[in-house]
Amino acid sequence: MSLTPRSVSAVLACLAVTGLAGAFLLISPDATAGQDRPWPAGSWLPALVRIQALGYLFETARGVEVKDFAFHHIASLMSAIGAAWLLIAARTRPLKVRAALLNPTTWFALLVTCSVVSAIMAEAPRVAAGGAVLRLIAFAWWWPLALLLWPQHARRTAAALVTVAAVTAVVALRYRFVRTPGAPLSYPMGNPLFLAAMLLPALMIAGTHALARLWPLLPNVIRRRARGRVAGSIEIEAADGAVAGSARGPHTLAIGLLWLAVMALILIAAKLTGSRSAYLGFGFGVLAAVYLAADRDIRSWLLIIAAIVVGVSAGAMLLYRGDLSRTVVAVVDELSGRSASIRARVEHEWPFAWRMFLNRPLLGAGEGGFSRQVGPMARAAQWDDPMLLKSDSSVWEAYAHNELLETLVSVGLIGAVPLLLALGLTWRAALRAVDAPATRPFDRAWIIALAAAFVACCFEELTDVALHKPGFAPVMLTVWACLWAVLRGSAAAADNGRQLIVAEVRDTGEALDAHGLKARATRLAEEWPHGLNARDTRLAEEGQHGLKAGGARDEAPATRHEALGTQDEASAAPSEPVAQAAGTTPTASPRRAFFRAVIPALALLLLLLSLAGGAAAWMDASAAVAYHAAANEDRAGRGDAAVRLADHAARWRLEPAQNLIAELRAIQFRVRAASRLMTLGDPQYHPRIETICHEAMDRIARMHRLAPHYLLLHELEGVAATFLARIGKERGTETDAAAWAQRARDAFRANLRDEPFRVQAVRWLWQADSTATPADRIVWLRDLLRGGEAPTELDDFLRKMGSELTAAIQTLMPAAQAAVSQQPAAWENRLAPESFRLAARAAWLSGESVAAMELVGQAVLLYSRLTLNRAGHPLSRVHGAALHEHVQYSFSADPSCAADGMQALRRAFLLSEGVDEAGALPGVMGRTRLLLLLYLGDATAARTQAEKCAREHAEARAERVEADAYLTLVRQFGPRATDRGHQQILAWAGRAAQLDPERAEAWYCKAAAALRLNREDDAADAIERFRRTEADSTHAESALQRLREMFPSSPIWGGTASQPAGEPSHHE
Repeated sequence: MSLTPRSVSAVLACLAVTGLAGAFLLISPDATAGQDRPWPAGSWLPALVRIQALGYLFETARGVEVKDFAFHHIASLMSAIGAAWLLIAARTRPLKVRAALLNPTTWFALLVTCSVVSAIMAEAPRVAAGGAVLRLIAFAWWWPLALLLWPQHARRTAAALVTVAAVTAVVALRYRFVRTPGAPLSYPMGNPLFLAAMLLPALMIAGTHALARLWPLLPNVIRRRARGRVAGSIEIEAADGAVAGSARGPHTLAIGLLWLAVMALILIAAKLTGSRSAYLGFGFGVLAAVYLAADRDIRSWLLIIAAIVVGVSAGAMLLYRGDLSRTVVAVVDELSGRSASIRARVEHEWPFAWRMFLNRPLLGAGEGGFSRQVGPMARAAQWDDPMLLKSDSSVWEAYAHNELLETLVSVGLIGAVPLLLALGLTWRAALRAVDAPATRPFDRAWIIALAAAFVACCFEELTDVALHKPGFAPVMLTVWACLWAVLRGSAAAADNGRQLIVAEVRDTGEALDAHGLKARATRLAEEWPHGLNARDTRLAEEGQHGLKAGGARDEAPATRHEALGTQDEASAAPSEPVAQAAGTTPTASPRRAFFRAVIPALALLLLLLSLAGGAAAWMDASAAVAYHAAANEDRAGRGDAAVRLADHAARWRLEPAQNLIAELRAIQFRVRAASRLMTLGDPQYHPRIETICHEAMDRIARMHRLAPHYLLLHELEGVAATFLARIGKERGTETDAAAWAQRARDAFRANLRDEPFRVQAVRWLWQADSTATPADRIVWLRDLLRGGEAPTELDDFLRKMGSELTAAIQTLMPAAQAAVSQQPAAWENRLAPESFRLAARAAWLSGESVAAMELVGQAVLLYSRLTLNRAGHPLSRVHGAALHEHVQYSFSADPSCAADGMQALRRAFLLSEGVDEAGALPGVMGRTRLLLLLYLGDATAARTQAEKCAREHAEARAERVEADAYLTLVRQFGPRATDRGHQQILAWAGRAAQLDPERAEAWYCKAAAALRLNREDDAADAIERFRRTEADSTHAESALQRLREMFPSSPIWGGTASQPAGEPSHHE
């Protein structure tokens, strides 16, 4: 096949479709993922999943990194092909400055340049350089398609995108039905939000074409009402009745119905993802399509409506004193009542990003600047919004969830302005092309469809981060590039028509007035398939006047085709002969010679950058595989191999946020390797441990500079310092040991300040800081409660404080009691509600249920002043936790209030999760609800609740969960039961033993309850079963000894019950 513009375009289109198929369908999970759930017999999904995973040859941590592998390498290949073609075919084409300034390619390239400059100037140039390379790879995908793709190939590429999206929707729906029924649709992206973003452009394209094909087939009365308004730009109103480029009839109807079916399929899949970002993008995409399809009068009305909306929004902001975040959250609460994700963006991520931008407004902080700099801001704000901002070993505010703000933070104004210009020029060209009479209706429909998809993607990225995740980038870039390619083709037709008029005027030499030029344009429009427009006539007239005044001109008038890109070989084929016929061959000049040399030089640079980008992409893919392999090696106990692989991942991962995580894992695996050697207790390993720990400390110091307060940095620093302190103490170097011990304490204190709601952070400091006072420790425990539900370890910490607990709690109470009579703004300590909750917990553990109920009631009162009893407030989850504790303590103090507790628990769940759930509840509230149901005797509802609790823990059975609940009732009410109450205790213990016969505690409780009721036969049987099920014979004998001491006069001690555990019984 000879190398022609058409063949180059076809190759690029094929590569783009291949990359899109990889972005949509390829996955790279671990081969062992999902093996705990068997596939249905005869299902075709296992074979398909294996094909999508390429036989599990590319295993990665998130299971989707292979999408980036395909995107990056195909982008580099396309850019190399395009650059090579420019070197061959564009040597005689001068660069037109005006055209370049109106071309988004120029501004996209400038954005990449700004990203490189910003990375060089950044505080973390190595991390930011990876993001700059990703910008370059995105440009490498976009520019060959935008500038070299023929319009027909662009349309076919867009149609292929819709096809692949439809196939993905089918696979995703089937996977959800088989593997994850009831869950949001996410396969094969792994995240429902990202899958919705991927499907969104295809939805817009399919929907627009369905309307374009089917609209003319609707009854005339419907079309007559809308003719000349919205549908006028899509419908073809030709005398011969052509519809959307083909005659009305079965063919048009079939194609329209096919587009409609594809749209419906993708719409169902997108709906099942539950993504509200996709709703936003879809809404603006529809508005863009309507605006483009409408005539000028309708557009004016749309602009008026938009102005009214803006005015109303401004008025709403005034109601909240100009507070944008409160305005948005209030509107979302009013509409949906669930605003956690919106609140995270509006109240935290977007203000954080804006503050970062203001710190470095010109150059930005470098790519990944948000992820590196968000730590101090998030740590400071987590006290006011612990539900969204508390971090653990994997949760981090890595993105601004707004691509514009992300760009401002990363590359500043010098990068954001080119991005906005590139997007704005594309929209401007689409609007002009739709309005031009010379644009064929078939092209107009495609322009509207692609422009709507383009706008939908842009607005979707104002609240999402899909562009930074594997898969979505090639989709959005392809839509944008195909739109520009179609616009180039539309402009080329008008350019050819103008040159024909100029050529004919030159040949005839006749002087035509305006009427004559219009007549000539009309005739040429019939001969030229793309037609002409009024602007073409005006330019042709200008060309004729130029001929009259100065003879032959050096070059043809500036045309819209030049503004849309001079590299369109598809349109150049007919234009060059026409230009020669018109005598417009330019004469040589130094200025033109200079601009002729620019394009080959740029092409050579692009070729080199493409090769470099491909090499970087290869190393990034190997780093993604190494990151996952490092985790496997660490789990297998091979620390040296894990460290080596993690170092490779940290060195070559391109995406800044992933690079930081890889760097953290490299530190974490070193600390774990040192921990394994420390457990051996052999001094010969001390030099190796010291080397590992010093390497970790060096990396931690560097990470503190790159990303302050990042995830587990302080904890890892404290652990490594603890190991070095132990080694120094064993060697007798007390000075070094004391210095390292002090550094460990300082690191653990900083770790607790970073993560005050994390139990492990408290545990580390509790062990390391022996100088802490009881007042210090009680503050640590009080702060834990700000995170929501009381952790199960809290009770152990309180018991460890022993006799010091009461005095320590009293140090918190004055400020808390003063807050009862004050408004929140006047509180001396903003954690006053948590002080009441901690005091209540301590009272409950000591058996003072009534006092606990009263104390936690004060906490509920204080929370209600903060949240105004509204779900979705930053502290509503903590408020719900306090109300849940009030239910627990009230039930313990007076079990007759169980029915009221059910209603209170429902309200607590509403506050915590924003959902009014009348049925089974998840989590710890579900366990409390199960206790209430068992006490009330509602066995059916209790079994449903137990099954829900069991599903949250794959290893648990509903029977065991229910047995645990019965035993909790026995422990809670058994010690203070009356004569009638002992009957209930025996029934509960017997039910627990029946549900879980292998549970030794159930038989022991049943024996104790039977002995209290003098039911010797039941007691003897329970004791015998207790001996059989208790594996520890020593524990069994000590437990039975306690029963002998409690019931010494029972006659059963002379029979079977007196035998030692493990011996055969007399009955056998």
